[in-house]
Amino acid sequence: TDFTLTLGTTPTLSYPQYHQGWSGTVTAEGLIIQDRRYPYLYYEAQIPDDFDFDQGFVVAREDTVSFLEEKLAILGLNERESADFITYWAPRIRANEYTFVSFDASSYAQQVTYSFADEAGNQVVPDTFIRVFMTIRAADANEEVTPQVFGPTPTRSGFTAVEWGGTEQ
Repeated sequence: TDFTLTLGTTPTLSYPQYHQGWSGTVTAEGLIIQDRRYPYLYYEAQIPDDFDFDQGFVVAREDTVSFLEEKLAILGLNERESADFITYWAPRIRANEYTFVSFDASSYAQQVTYSFADEAGNQVVPDTFIRVFMTIRAADANEEVTPQVFGPTPTRSGFTAVEWGGTEQ
């Protein structure tokens, strides 16, 4: 399927290069953009940091991987997506003896929007859109936090878009 994807924000870093959007072809193996294959699209952007620290988890360094495996499965990431997420984020979490972790994507989702289009330029809405956004900061072992409660694990059907990312405070 051919696609065009535009963000509601301007990336400060992207791979492949973001030129007012990405256009290419989606295959079972990944994306093809300008005759080159990519397993995923990557970008960094500056967004306001008004994140909710009322709910989340305090994670001990040694529990990082098992914590992430459990929570990412609940949030709907598959094994490959979870592996990519963990290899990127686990070192950042493990940099602290204890880390506050929240998966509240509501503020982020309002600030970073997507527009999907098919090969004819028609707007397309994913049947399933999985957005995992994590906020982390150093914490204390005795810090009291209201545990975050997740909804049901998303069921993938039809056109599925998956985004994962996060921020360090």
